[in-house]
Amino acid sequence: MPSVAGLACYLGISRSTAQEYAKENSAFSGTLAAIKTVQENSLINKWLTGEFNATIAKLMLSKLRRKTRNRAYR
Repeated sequence: MPSVAGLACYLGISRSTAQEYAKENSAFSGTLAAIKTVQENSLINKWLTGEFNATIAKLMLSKLRRKTRNRAYR
């Protein structure tokens, strides 16, 4: 599953640097938003198929959605 942290590691930068860059660059902001969308979709699908525990999946989704609301790359 892609993640902002994984992208930041690949680019050799910190997660906070990636988030700051997203505030200044709309294309990069879109990339981070796409990562969040893939994460959300994967969590929902794995929750529905029983691959993820429902309680853990709900917790992860609420955390993901809360972080997304607080970021520039919504």
